Amino acid sequence: MVPEGTTGEEKFCARVLSELAACGVAPDHVSIQYENELQDFSIRIHGAAPKLDQGQLACVARLEFGGLIISFEDGSANAKFRSVAQSARRAKAREDAIVWLTERNLLEALPLFDPATGDLAAYANRLEEHCGLARGSILEVHSPNLLTIRRDADFQSDALRLISHAVAASNLSDHGIAFGFLGSDAA
Repeated sequence: MVPEGTTGEEKFCARVLSELAACGVAPDHVSIQYENELQDFSIRIHGAAPKLDQGQLACVARLEFGGLIISFEDGSANAKFRSVAQSARRAKAREDAIVWLTERNLLEALPLFDPATGDLAAYANRLEEHCGLARGSILEVHSPNLLTIRRDADFQSDALRLISHAVAASNLSDHGIAFGFLGSDAA
């Protein structure tokens, strides 16, 4: 319970400490400070925290969904946390994409990738067609394990949102295939 008359910053810190405690991180292993460069707070976990199990790390990772910036002082603990956080973000993106596509009646017929029967470029074409797009209009294979958005794609279009949800809901990550954006070449 936060006492009456507490500032917004104090309330924020109390909430963060409470949420981290629910994940198994003791408040005395947490430092919270405002970072001018980020224009936000950063949360650093130190001390005995590297002994957190996978479930506790996943709990901490879910707190980042709300916009928290969390890191571990111990390098190996931070690397383990980043890996768990990346998996949690991917699972959350897939879950959100499934809901989004279901609401639009686009999930049921979503094609699945099968590396034994087809290549990534053929799958990308099928996915675009499923979304009502022309083959090769949005997606491009950058490497055998990376599907990207074409550099000349309209990044403001609804089609980009649609295809991004379709890729997130697909089974590509189950086969070690990443989806991402590549920056434009320097002029």
